[in-house]
Amino acid sequence: MIALKDQIPVVTDAEAFQRQKYTIFAWYNLFSTPSNRVKWSSEVWAGLNTPKHNVITWLAMLNRLKTHDRLIRFDVQVYASWR
Repeated sequence: MIALKDQIPVVTDAEAFQRQKYTIFAWYNLFSTPSNRVKWSSEVWAGLNTPKHNVITWLAMLNRLKTHDRLIRFDVQVYASWR
């Protein structure tokens, strides 16, 4: 929040912004970085998929699953039987 405070004068004109109706959506769009849609998103978030499987697939596509190697990196005690 503090970092955004310094960006407010750069991003928008204060008087023009005060005349507009305040919405969280407007602030989000003002300060969020634009992102490109990935090709696999429609497959992961398809309507008939199980939500649990959606999340696991999404994490796997982003390489964010807490796999064995990552657990070791975070100094979590890993047993040989987990492989």
